[in-house]
Amino acid sequence: MKKMIVAPFLVMALSACSSSGGLQQVGKDEVGSLIDGSESGFLFIISDKEEEYMPYVEDAVEKSKAEVNYYYTYQPDGEDGETVEKQVFEDDVDVNNDLDKNHLYYLENGKVSDPIRLTSYDEGAELSARIQDFIEIHE
Repeated sequence: MKKMIVAPFLVMALSACSSSGGLQQVGKDEVGSLIDGSESGFLFIISDKEEEYMPYVEDAVEKSKAEVNYYYTYQPDGEDGETVEKQVFEDDVDVNNDLDKNHLYYLENGKVSDPIRLTSYDEGAELSARIQDFIEIHE
C-alpha cells in the first residue's frame, strides 16, 4: 500500500526536476550579459508584474519549456533584490535604445531579433500561440 502511494509522488517529483525552462526574473547584470553578447536568450522588460499579457507569456513558456528572462524595472537587481521607488531602465541597463518595455526579444551574440510587441495582440489564444511560435523559431 505504501509503495502505491509513494510511486505517484516520486514520478511527479522526478518529472518536475527533469523539466527545464521557465519564466525567470533577472537583474540588470544578466540583461547586460544578453546585450553585450556574453549570453544569448529571450528577454522582455516590464514595469508592472501584473501586465495583462503575463498569463499568456507564462502559458507559452510552460508549453514550450523554454527559459525566458524578464527584467522588472522596479527591482533592478533581480528577484532577490530590493524593490525601488524609481524604475531603473535605460541609463542603468544601457539598452542603447534597442530594447523597449513590453516586447519579447531574442538576443543572440548581442543582436536583437524582430521582437513581439506583447501589447499589440488581443488577450487569449492568439497571443499565447504567437509567443509560443516566436520561442520555437528562436530555440
